[in-house]
Amino acid sequence: MMLPTTYMNLSGEPVARWLRYHKVEPSQALILLDDHDLPVGRLRIRESGSAGGHRGLESIIRCIGTDAVPRLRVGIRGDEPPAELANYVLDQIPKSKQGLVELIVERAADAVSACITSGVLTAMNEYNGLSIE
Repeated sequence: MMLPTTYMNLSGEPVARWLRYHKVEPSQALILLDDHDLPVGRLRIRESGSAGGHRGLESIIRCIGTDAVPRLRVGIRGDEPPAELANYVLDQIPKSKQGLVELIVERAADAVSACITSGVLTAMNEYNGLSIE
């Protein structure tokens, strides 16, 4: 596991270096990312594809030279559109939402485990479209 210390939008280079150093093919990795285009708690797993407007994933795809990298998107879109998306993403999670966040993290961890043990395609069938709320 790795967690880049750069801003998410600049995470491509550390991810590419880590993959090269450990001799891991992009198709053997799993990128986890938040996604404001998905409702809060919704999971979406894909084997490959475009960045879909996510700048962090765009950076990773550009730096590793392929979009054939599995990813797990975790929805973070709330009921009201935020005034400033960057502030929304970086802001503290309200105490009233802590329980929900814990459930979402648990479900995402289960999806990661399924990707590892059963494969991405099986995990896609099991977890895509499921939502906490």
